[in-house]
Amino acid sequence: MKPTEFNEWLTDYQAAFPSVGKWLHKLDRDTQQKQLKTWRATLSPVSLEAAKAVTHQMATGERDPVGPWDNDREQTAVVIKRAAATLGVGQRRTEQTNKRALATRIIQSGRRAGRPDPEIVERLKEAGVEWSDA
Repeated sequence: MKPTEFNEWLTDYQAAFPSVGKWLHKLDRDTQQKQLKTWRATLSPVSLEAAKAVTHQMATGERDPVGPWDNDREQTAVVIKRAAATLGVGQRRTEQTNKRALATRIIQSGRRAGRPDPEIVERLKEAGVEWSDA
């Protein structure tokens, strides 16, 4: 997740869990900045979509939220990252399956004598699939 995406996630997270925002604002500026820097670094490999999905699951009771104590809140990014990793496995598989199915449909709709049709290759690229993956 990019820094701007982190800020978007943080805004959503604080909207879902206002006590976290209050807790962050109670910290002195230096401690707050260090905490946010740590969270940003921890969540950098996590997609914004996955972080938002985990936040939504926590807010709706589908997943346990981060605990109410300061030492729990300090670990918020770790909890989100671990939960997002469990989401990612299924999402990546679904995405790969969808890409393969789309590639198959595109290829079947315009196969040319065993050679890749340039138009088909272009349509695959637009769908996020390389000809070699298809």
